[in-house]
Amino acid sequence: MSEASATECKYSTWFYLHTTTGEVVPFQCKSWHCPEHRQALAWSWACRIAAEGPERMVTLTNIPKDRGGAYTAFQHVVRDIRRGGLAFEYCRFFEVGSQTGMYHYHLGQKGDYVPQKLLSEVAAANGLGQVVDIRKCF
Repeated sequence: MSEASATECKYSTWFYLHTTTGEVVPFQCKSWHCPEHRQALAWSWACRIAAEGPERMVTLTNIPKDRGGAYTAFQHVVRDIRRGGLAFEYCRFFEVGSQTGMYHYHLGQKGDYVPQKLLSEVAAANGLGQVVDIRKCF
């Protein structure tokens, strides 16, 4: 792959034409891998999440390095919390610690408050780390 094709989106010359107003709008590929459009994609997701108004930031640490296993374990955590009768809505972000290299999830959470002790126990029972942090967000 040439250097130009690695940094240039094949859709950078595409445009939408609104047939009623005649407005021309650039096409965006909406790919996280596209260096040209990922910033706009991140901004649109940030706006969508902010509009929903998450009430808490939750961090789940020491998740498995196997992404599929981590995803399944996280889904079981959510299942167990909801089975306990708690309303639990979230938006999940994956991150690798810059200093330790530890895999962890950040959640923008909305709904019922889940006590830290309960969340830690449920996370550990489903194969995630016991270290859990919950903070109110503004």
